[in-house]
Amino acid sequence: FYEPINGLVHGPAEFLEGLESGTSSLARGVFTGLVRGTASVTELVSHNLANLTSDDVFIDERNAYKKKLMQALRVDATRTIQDSLLVAGTCVAKGFRSGANGIFEQPSIYASRHGTAGLVKGVGKAFV
Repeated sequence: FYEPINGLVHGPAEFLEGLESGTSSLARGVFTGLVRGTASVTELVSHNLANLTSDDVFIDERNAYKKKLMQALRVDATRTIQDSLLVAGTCVAKGFRSGANGIFEQPSIYASRHGTAGLVKGVGKAFV
């Protein structure tokens, strides 16, 4: 809001430059807010789904990985887009691998402990 008014004081060309600068700043702020909001909602859903599993080993591994990832992101302040895409790809691949392992491991773990009822419970846990 400040940019266009400041430009208006100096002339019409400066007003348009200020309007352009203010509009791009607004768009950048809205986009950043949407991305951060989406990331926060996704993190919240992910955290709650992880807690629904009641699998302490999985939750501990997940928390340790998140801590390690956050430390790595804090240390390296100069990141390129390639670095960010590599981290994102690694996270997605780790998530798929963990999910695929869970689909096969949970039913077998519960089935060996509790028989058929455990198998059903394990399948349910695998898909949560």
